Amino acid sequence: MADEKEQIKTMVKKLKGYSGELAATMKITDETNKQGQEKYIALNGLKSRVDAVTDFCIDAQNNSNKIEDQDIIKIKFAVDSVMQSSPTVTLVAEESKQVNAQVIAQIGTINATIPIVASGATWLSDYSIEHPDIFPNRNNIIEKYKIKNELDTNITYINSQLPDVKKYVEKCDISKEFERFIRTFQSNPPAEEKYQHLSSCRAMLFGRLILRYQWRKFGKPKDHREAITNFITNGKKLDSIDENIVKDFMGLYEELSQKDPSKPSIKKGRNISAEYNEQLFGKIIAYLAAILKLREKYHS
Repeated sequence: MADEKEQIKTMVKKLKGYSGELAATMKITDETNKQGQEKYIALNGLKSRVDAVTDFCIDAQNNSNKIEDQDIIKIKFAVDSVMQSSPTVTLVAEESKQVNAQVIAQIGTINATIPIVASGATWLSDYSIEHPDIFPNRNNIIEKYKIKNELDTNITYINSQLPDVKKYVEKCDISKEFERFIRTFQSNPPAEEKYQHLSSCRAMLFGRLILRYQWRKFGKPKDHREAITNFITNGKKLDSIDENIVKDFMGLYEELSQKDPSKPSIKKGRNISAEYNEQLFGKIIAYLAAILKLREKYHS
């Protein structure tokens, strides 16, 4: 199990680096005014989720003799979800060193990264229930960081935001369709066949929400990235610190559109497992919540 232990050791090192960057940014954040306090709270919320995943990985590292290949794959999925937002935080940290004048914009960016990081913490927390031998300190970690399953919280948030889109462009309200999608997916137990619901979700999010918004308000887009950006900003210039969030959401579109015969493809119904469907569902919810939170920043 030496290889598994080294893989987790690498993950822990990356997570600690991420946490350290958050801590350093918190240290230089001006807390003397309301905006500074809000930024500090947002950073602290992000850091607590990163640290929770770190502690889970340390637990796994200490019990690496009990880890199998499939365990490493699942732990890595959670860690990758967390580390996805690291480049965004690096830019926030660099801006904070130079000047704190961008604090309002940064708060919106930080809050948008939280659902993405939280998806990793939620996944590991749920996975640890079935593997107390790998995560013997599970209860302590959950209590220390007050971990809760944030999937339902994000779904509630999304439901509250989707109807607002029609204030800007008519016929872009997919709220009822989204509610049906959630109800149908969650009412069925994990199964390989559930990929079909995720496939229809792809058309709903990118076809009937983002691309329709783009076409009706801005005309034909150069590409999907431009459509995603305009949906978030309503045509305003995208802040550099938000580039990676757009890139991540574009990555979600590409995963939902995957055709590579060697990779899971919900579009083709190929290489799919029940577990992959559940992971992808959580990712969809986290990323949609992220861009809607970012959208608030540009529409306020």
